[in-house]
Amino acid sequence: ELDRNILDREEAKEVIKVQKVITSLLTDFEAQKIQEWGLEIESTSSAKLDLPLLRRSEDNRRLATNFDPALVRLLREVKYF
Repeated sequence: ELDRNILDREEAKEVIKVQKVITSLLTDFEAQKIQEWGLEIESTSSAKLDLPLLRRSEDNRRLATNFDPALVRLLREVKYF
């Protein structure tokens, strides 16, 4: 623990005040990004999950996967939560 004399100095009080402001701003920023990500997930997942997983190729009529890259990214992101 820091010496009481150091914490009672004006410089230390200012540093603590700035640290609290920065912590609050970072917490707000994190919450905003999570909310934006959640909204993006809703729109991406709903639209992409309704698409068929297989499609026929136009040129050779073979079956190919129709797995959207945005959905792959979404599934990777969700894996970490």
